Amino acid sequence: MSLNQDQLKRNLLSHNAWLRVLLMAGFAVAVWVTLILLSVVMLVQTILVLITGTPNVNLQRLGLTCGAYLFEAIQFLLYNTEDKPFPFAPFPDPSSAASPRAQQAKTPNDPPQ
Repeated sequence: MSLNQDQLKRNLLSHNAWLRVLLMAGFAVAVWVTLILLSVVMLVQTILVLITGTPNVNLQRLGLTCGAYLFEAIQFLLYNTEDKPFPFAPFPDPSSAASPRAQQAKTPNDPPQ
């Protein structure tokens, strides 16, 4: 597929393309911060498991929620979707995670779906 100069010029001057680049920079920072948060959660969860012998359910849920957000943000960064993640959309619901392991992380008190 060849790209002529007029099309290249239109692509480079596209307002939507540059807006997406700006949004992608912001989401890249959000992914970085979320990864740091997940590292802290992992460390705290490990310490709690070593002390109590069981994982903290709230930290499991936080990790699942952060993972769902990371998935949405990375899909946007990789041009796999045009849907912008939070704060342009509702925060992802961890109970809607597709992974069977994610379903196992739910507590018995979670309402049925």
